[in-house]
Amino acid sequence: MIRPHFVAHTRKGEPASTWEPLEEHLHLVADGNGAALLGSAQFAEAFGAGDWGRVAGLWHDIGKYSKAFQDYLDESAIGNHAKRGTVDHSTAGAQLAIQQFKNNGYPLAYVIAGHHAGLADYSSGQSGIKERLAKTAPEVLDALGRLPDEFVNLPKLSMPKPFNGLKRDHKARGLRVAFFVRMLFSCLVDADFLATEWYMDQRKSKKRPSPSVSVDQLLDAFNSHMSVLTPKNPAGVDVHRAELLAACRARAQENPGLFSITAPTGVGKTLSSLAFALEHAKAHGLRRIVYALPFTSVTEQVAEVFQKVFKGLGDGIVLEHHSSASWKSADETDQQAFRVRLAAENWDAQIIVTTNVQLLESLFGSRSSQCRKLHRLAQSVIVFDEAQALPVHLIEPTLVAIDELQRGYGASIVLCSATMPALTYRDGFEIGLENVREIVPDPDGLAQAMRRVELVKKGELDDEDLIEQLADQDQVLAVLNTKGHAGEVYRGLVNRLGADGVWHLSANMCPAHRSLAVEEIKKSLDHGEPCRVISTQVIEAGVDLDFPMVYRAMAGLDSIVQAAGRCNRNGKLDMGRVFLFDTDNAGKSIKQQGQTTNEIAALHEDLFSLEAIEHYFRLHLWQRKSEWDKHGIASKEMFDAHGFVFNFRKADEKYQVIEEYSVPIVVPYGKHGAELIAELQETAFPTRSLLRKTQRLSVSVPKYKLDQLIDNGACATIHEHTTILTDEKLYDQDLGLVVDGESGLPEQLTI
Repeated sequence: MIRPHFVAHTRKGEPASTWEPLEEHLHLVADGNGAALLGSAQFAEAFGAGDWGRVAGLWHDIGKYSKAFQDYLDESAIGNHAKRGTVDHSTAGAQLAIQQFKNNGYPLAYVIAGHHAGLADYSSGQSGIKERLAKTAPEVLDALGRLPDEFVNLPKLSMPKPFNGLKRDHKARGLRVAFFVRMLFSCLVDADFLATEWYMDQRKSKKRPSPSVSVDQLLDAFNSHMSVLTPKNPAGVDVHRAELLAACRARAQENPGLFSITAPTGVGKTLSSLAFALEHAKAHGLRRIVYALPFTSVTEQVAEVFQKVFKGLGDGIVLEHHSSASWKSADETDQQAFRVRLAAENWDAQIIVTTNVQLLESLFGSRSSQCRKLHRLAQSVIVFDEAQALPVHLIEPTLVAIDELQRGYGASIVLCSATMPALTYRDGFEIGLENVREIVPDPDGLAQAMRRVELVKKGELDDEDLIEQLADQDQVLAVLNTKGHAGEVYRGLVNRLGADGVWHLSANMCPAHRSLAVEEIKKSLDHGEPCRVISTQVIEAGVDLDFPMVYRAMAGLDSIVQAAGRCNRNGKLDMGRVFLFDTDNAGKSIKQQGQTTNEIAALHEDLFSLEAIEHYFRLHLWQRKSEWDKHGIASKEMFDAHGFVFNFRKADEKYQVIEEYSVPIVVPYGKHGAELIAELQETAFPTRSLLRKTQRLSVSVPKYKLDQLIDNGACATIHEHTTILTDEKLYDQDLGLVVDGESGLPEQLTI
């Protein structure tokens, strides 16, 4: 076969004359081809490193100049499908980076060497960057000897903008330099993927969404939505909602950086923070808005709210990205969902609603699929809603990453919470954030003005006393610390009163089950009907319910305040009542948090004051100081900028927002659940559409519990990664998945 030039890619069944020239691919990845396709240089320019992005693009595949790789392509074209991994085409560019730029070439070396396999550790057998740079394989030397002049002796690279002001003795300097490597890696792998797709599958490439709505249009749509939503003569709670909205609009003109919104539940933080984000993006030319939330259920709710706000602007404005997102199994038969799926690969959307897990773990990821989207965070507004849920055991590297986004990459960060954690710099917490600007003019005044409940301490209540007191109320919510305890109290209350007007909520129920229960609860509350709800912490995660009375088992102060947010939420009463009681039913972590709450209660008369809440978090964080960087992710052992020793894969493995791995089980909830399980069992090759249906009918359990269920014959794994509940008796139509030997661990909400 006669090959007219060096080749980057071939298309099956097409003549060699149509194969993609290598030089063309390298330039396409580096510089794009105009508006239709951007290159790594354009992506990196967002953080002042366009020349670094261009070199990474030009050099990433120069190993393909080797005779061995070109022979591989020839053999593949005639059906001899040798494994591409046997021909190294990424080491050559890494070695050239060190040859030309000496130590300054290390960021490029990591990025180029890992553009397929992922960012490597410094030394790790044959895959470490140290070993790759010392490699003397024939194909590497051959490729370097065949390079055209245009790829050799490129101009000296300028100092990357994120390094400006970064002193050699800066705290966690290694982690910050490694952050730049990961952002540059994001630019390269995204550009490479898009350019390869452009040649290999233009039909798919042209299906990719191209966000074209301006920030002005987004802001106009938001203002139109708010003009209908906002009462013309606001009174009571609506006065304070209007004040918060006005404050967010006014402060949006300030320079980008770190901000906080400390405001009580029910005052409209979600829409007010969106107003700030839109106005701030307009004022400073920022590119997109990213919302990160701790729980999948809240992520779905916020995405739904934003979809309504921008529905007049067409599809694809809001990208909802989490483990249960409906687009994850979409194929080309569902064109709208498929376009969303493509946008999710690299966050090519203007408003993104995601989970802390998705965002934070990507910030410390090493795989190309994780990191592709990271460059989109530059020059964006990033809102961490429910900031109190940031992972304490990883708080040091997390705060470094948050600070680095605003310091070196032009992003503005907004921390939102009714119970703002003490995350700012102070003596004893030197890892804290500095120069965080509070948007609310008078957080204490707003908290007092929005006070809708009084706290009553009940002391210790056993289940019999608790059930008796709940039975005496027509409408009441009880929030307990474990799923097992919630189930026991629910059963006791049903035995006393009957099932009518009594509900249970926990993560043992699949999302479809919980959603229906919440809908029925809302109707009962709105109609003034008897409504007694026994719930775990799942109800504290943004569920918009309004009870006149709430019972809360002793827990962390932030959880108590969140539970109180379901009491007199809309200010219908002069004052609702929250009863705090002690119980032995709590896991170790909750007991420790409850002890901290009791310490704070002894020092503050008003447990709901912002002063008490701030004191709680200071004490809570200090007590867990040994966990601030539990795995040493910010340490020199993990990332040492002086020796360019970066251990990306180790950090990726260690940075886990959820420490306990959980697995979804498809459950036979209702008619649809039973039918879905039957269809899964009968189908040899389930469609993406069928698999998508499982997401609303699944319950996540710890891996060890799944193993027990499989061993006992109660579950079966089919179709590779799909697990079904085969023992229908284990899914109770009121309680959800009920397994003997409930662990008693606190509610695991995050997926």
